[in-house]
Amino acid sequence: MAEAQVENPTENETDLAESTIEFLGSLHPFFSRALIYVLLLFIAISIAWAWYGQVDIVATAPFRLVPLGKVQNIQAPRSGEIQEIAIHSGDLIAEGQILFRLRSQETLKEFRELEQAEIAFKKAEFDLQQTLPQKRILAKETISALEHRVRVMQTAMQTYREALGNHTQKQNTTSHPPDIEIEIHTAEVEHLKQQYEQNQKLYEKRLISLAARDEAKVRYLSALAELPARMAEINRYEVSLKDLKRQILEERLELERTRANFQNAYDIAEIRLKQAKQTVNRSVDADIDLILAPEPGIITQVLVNTPGQVVNKGQTLVTIAPASTPIVAEALILNKDVGLLSSGQKVKLKFEAFPFQDYGIQHGYLRQISPDAMGDEGSGTVFRGIIDLDNKTIFVHGEEKAFMFGMKGTAEIITDRQSILMLALNPLRQLREIAALSPEAQE
Repeated sequence: MAEAQVENPTENETDLAESTIEFLGSLHPFFSRALIYVLLLFIAISIAWAWYGQVDIVATAPFRLVPLGKVQNIQAPRSGEIQEIAIHSGDLIAEGQILFRLRSQETLKEFRELEQAEIAFKKAEFDLQQTLPQKRILAKETISALEHRVRVMQTAMQTYREALGNHTQKQNTTSHPPDIEIEIHTAEVEHLKQQYEQNQKLYEKRLISLAARDEAKVRYLSALAELPARMAEINRYEVSLKDLKRQILEERLELERTRANFQNAYDIAEIRLKQAKQTVNRSVDADIDLILAPEPGIITQVLVNTPGQVVNKGQTLVTIAPASTPIVAEALILNKDVGLLSSGQKVKLKFEAFPFQDYGIQHGYLRQISPDAMGDEGSGTVFRGIIDLDNKTIFVHGEEKAFMFGMKGTAEIITDRQSILMLALNPLRQLREIAALSPEAQE
């Protein structure tokens, strides 16, 4: 059965073997033996190197540089808009140093009130300096037109009075006011009436003729007939004059009211603007919107990086660690590797910012591993490991640079050391263990 399983050598293998034998046979015996000795020596050295040479067995984990110990979260004291960001990650800060300038909702309201006050003041100023003069010009034109109408009407009344004066005995009647004019004409009618009644009595006594009595009667009746027309005409002119004078007075009063309103609006807007400026200045002078560092330290992370960003009350803006806190690497160790790790194990650190091919590998020691696991979206269940760094700086093109919080990379935690030979034989050993556990081997 075993013989049946032996495969016959192929034609190519036979040709290779014959060629090798022919090549060795063509060499001088000394060179043939020397070549064989060299090959044997190379094999012996390789076996010795594989036996004594060792490689590190490592567990890899992503890491990030963080401060050791508790960091302080600086939160927004009120809702508002970030106006200025005065710090960056990794900055050393002093107590009381300005971190952010925040325009809170209260301050925003005050600034909006200031803007509205400025708009109202500009409008009031425009009305007082531009609109009021225009209204004054229009009012003067209207008053001038009304006064012209008054003069025309007064001229007409003067003409009528002169015509009316022909029926009176006094030449200066036209100089009297209309009410006196009416009284004069009423007295004239009464006088003509009395004269007529007297002539009637004289006629009855046959002291005058009938013609004289009738003449007195005609004068009385004519004057009596003209009196209502005269009174109506004078009253009409008087009413018209009073109406025109009233319109002139109203125009002047309206202009004065407009001027007073514009001046009042200007004064109120000026006071409102002054108060709004004082309120804003007090807010700025009081520094109520400055976010200051509560203690000296180092900025580990800036969570708000855009001026103009709106933040809510209680929102974390920046994290600060004490200035003396050491910098460590926080690694997320997989669940399958945590059993092989313990405190004090050596760690190789490869930074993303400093490729190890150019700047070398950094070293450290595993300080501790968290007793409890935590969930991670990318890796599943992980344990938090703290790694101490041997060096806190790195040389880049001859310049020494300090590591900064937040830098990331890959940590290789050395869990064991094995010889190269044993590592190469691991697959065979695993196959042997699998074969030993198979049902055929157990039978």
